[in-house]
Amino acid sequence: SRRFLSQLKEVCTEFNDLPFRYCMEQLANFRQGDNEILFVHIREPEEIDRFRQAAGEGCKAVLVRRPAQERGLLGNRSDDGVGEYAYDGVFLNDGPLDGMPEKVRSFFEGMLG
Repeated sequence: SRRFLSQLKEVCTEFNDLPFRYCMEQLANFRQGDNEILFVHIREPEEIDRFRQAAGEGCKAVLVRRPAQERGLLGNRSDDGVGEYAYDGVFLNDGPLDGMPEKVRSFFEGMLG
C-alpha cells in the first residue's frame, strides 16, 4: 500500500500538482491564523526543498525516526529516499507515550529557540 500511495502522489503531482497546491493552501491558511507551528508531511527530498523555498525563512525540516519500526528499503521512491535529505533536526520517537509531550516540547524548544 505504501508503494501504491507513493505512485499515486507522483501521478497527481505530474497531472495537476495537487499535493503541492494543497500544501500551499494549508500554508496560506496557517499564515492567516494565530498558530505558531504548521506540520507538513513530505517525504521526497525534492518536494521538501520545493516547499521550503515557497514557505521561506523559518521553515525547518525534521525527520521523525522510530528505530523499532524501521525496516530497510520499502520499494517505493518516497520512503526509500527519505534519508537522502539534510534535515534541520531528527526526532527519535523511541520512548514511552507518557513521556512524549515533554520530549517533543524539549526538542522544539531546542530547535526553535
